[in-house]
Amino acid sequence: MNTIGPKTKDKIIADLSEMLDTHLEDVNTAFMETDGALTLTMSAKLDVARDAGGVKIETRLSFTKQKIAERYESTVNERQQDLPGMG
Repeated sequence: MNTIGPKTKDKIIADLSEMLDTHLEDVNTAFMETDGALTLTMSAKLDVARDAGGVKIETRLSFTKQKIAERYESTVNERQQDLPGMG
């Protein structure tokens, strides 16, 4: 039976810490360029490690360095005639 215990917890913490260390400069740059708060999303997915036994750990760190917001809104009426010169 696979269990989650101190080794699993320690590995998750170590992986997330390493990711933060690796990307700290980018995180800081993104934070300094925001108009407000910067959201860091950290996650750990735990699964059964079928081949090796134990627990398979997938850790993720995500953040957005630049927010791009764009919106188009249009209304098209296929029956409406084009205006002269707009053809």
